Amino acid sequence: MKFPKWLMVLCLILLSLAGFFYYALFMPKHFATYRSPDKVYTLKIYKEPKLFSMPGDGSTSCVKVKLYKGFWRIKDNCQDCPAFSSSIDVSWHMNARVVLFAKARGISLDTGDCE
Repeated sequence: MKFPKWLMVLCLILLSLAGFFYYALFMPKHFATYRSPDKVYTLKIYKEPKLFSMPGDGSTSCVKVKLYKGFWRIKDNCQDCPAFSSSIDVSWHMNARVVLFAKARGISLDTGDCE
C-alpha cells in the first residue's frame, strides 16, 4: 500500500513545525555576556525557559553558565550549580583566578569547576 504524496509532504511539514516549536519552547535562550577585564575570558549566561510560574515569580528563572577562554569552552561547567536570573551579579577576581556570577556561586578560571 502506497501513501499519497501529499500525505507524506503534510507529515513532513507537521514534523518540521513540531521540531521548531520544541526548539522555541525548551531550548535555553541567551541572557547575557560578560568579558573579563583582560579580555581573555567570556562568561555567557543562558536562561532556561519556564512553562509556568507561581504568582510573584514571573521573571525569575534558572540560568546556565558557560565560561569560555577565547573561542573554547573551558569545561561543561555549572550544570549542577544552579542560579536564578534575578541573582546574577558578575564580578571578576583575576588575582584569585575566579569569576563570581551569583551569591555564593563562582567558577575557577583555571579548572572551570563551580565553587
